[in-house]
Amino acid sequence: MREAFDVEYKGRIFNFELDKKDGLIWLIQDDEIKSKTNSGQVIPARNIDEAKETAKVMLYAMGY
Repeated sequence: MREAFDVEYKGRIFNFELDKKDGLIWLIQDDEIKSKTNSGQVIPARNIDEAKETAKVMLYAMGY
């Protein structure tokens, strides 16, 4: 089961999904190809609060 959530980072809103089964966080990129990215996540998130904090670290790691 996946839960959608938003994160504000450097004045921009980013859309993510948390896969509650395995704790993976996916950045939803709403561009021409509607892709999903999971980059920079080392530790699975146990809940939505952890997912939001991890998402900010992922955005930093991806150069946003």
